[in-house]
Amino acid sequence: MARARFATCATYGITGGKYGTQQGVQEGEKAGVELANKLTYQPRTQTGKSTVEGIGNVAEASRLQGLPVEGAMLNRIPEVPGAALRAGEGAAATVGKGAKAAGNVAAKALPAVDPETAQLARDAHNMGFRLTPDQVIGGKYAKALGEGAASVPLSGSNLKHNREVFTQNVANLAGVDGGKMTRKAVDAAYNKWGKQEIGGINAKYDVPMDKAALQALRSNAAGELPEVASVVNHYADLVRKQSVNGVLPGKTFRKINTDIGTRLRTTSNGDLKNALGNLQEDLLDRQRAAITDPADQVRLDTARRHYAILKTVEPLAAKSPTGEIPPAALLGALNATKAGKARVARGAAGDLGKLADIGQRFLKEQPSSGTAERRFAQGIPAALGGLAGAGAAGAPGALAGLGAAYTGANIYNRLGPAITERMIAPPPR
Repeated sequence: MARARFATCATYGITGGKYGTQQGVQEGEKAGVELANKLTYQPRTQTGKSTVEGIGNVAEASRLQGLPVEGAMLNRIPEVPGAALRAGEGAAATVGKGAKAAGNVAAKALPAVDPETAQLARDAHNMGFRLTPDQVIGGKYAKALGEGAASVPLSGSNLKHNREVFTQNVANLAGVDGGKMTRKAVDAAYNKWGKQEIGGINAKYDVPMDKAALQALRSNAAGELPEVASVVNHYADLVRKQSVNGVLPGKTFRKINTDIGTRLRTTSNGDLKNALGNLQEDLLDRQRAAITDPADQVRLDTARRHYAILKTVEPLAAKSPTGEIPPAALLGALNATKAGKARVARGAAGDLGKLADIGQRFLKEQPSSGTAERRFAQGIPAALGGLAGAGAAGAPGALAGLGAAYTGANIYNRLGPAITERMIAPPPR
């Protein structure tokens, strides 16, 4: 009877007599969400308890022992839901105490995480990401398991949340309003940080330009191809000609800097972009030294930081009509220039570099949909369903199997971040 009630709930939108109608879809979603909320804490039916026990043995059902290298580790990942809920059931009456106990017990069922990965995962959680154990442990088969659970509809997947958090963090670092890197928002940010903030401060202060400073500007053309060197030298000569008695007027400085910025944004020549970027940084550094108001110094530093990040991520925003930034693509954007590669290699890429590492390490999806690990992931729902559907005949068994697949994914997706939090907790001092 419990099995029948569970199957009916899990498939209400199909069997409720309103299949194919908007009302049927809404009622099916409502039933699924209600079931998801119940499963977030602990199973209330015998079917749910049986499913949890079955998930603990999913490694055997899926024949994970035969997988290369990571098989032994994967054998333990399925222990997480069962261990977590068993701990939750034996804890105090409150959900908070149960969740804490669940996380502690389940985390012990998984391998230790190296200090560097644990710290990066802690940084990710502090930024608002929700990481599941497979993402932190790593490995293609572990990720296949996590992606398999995340692919089950209405099962509490963190995939969409993590993508949104990633884009929002990029937007915050670039000073883009709205939480997305839409083309309109990016253009508005360029106007704010470039024209209004940097340009406004530029116009207020004259900039000393002695012979040493002019020579330093021309040095940005050294070693460049002729077509790049000619552009850099053009701007260096323009600064020299517009300077009066060794001083470049602030309003003139603003015009020259704006022109360089426009050239930077419109050129597709990577070498020219890098050389002009270095020239602009030299000019802005010299101008900052001439600023006497500490408040303007802070404003300029903030604007320059946002502007530099805008330049870095602009190519990614240009490829995204929705304004979302692919997590795995950010590191490539940082490495697009020689200076960027040097900063990444030295660990000096700041918060944007940390965000790129999070995207590459934890959020990068499998490279192919036709590999063995993908086929393995696709078989997870069937394996989970077979555990609960075993012994039932015909349609009732199939429906129970579908519900069990949903249950397993629901438990893993919803409890995963809390378990990860225990896994990456710093050791006591």
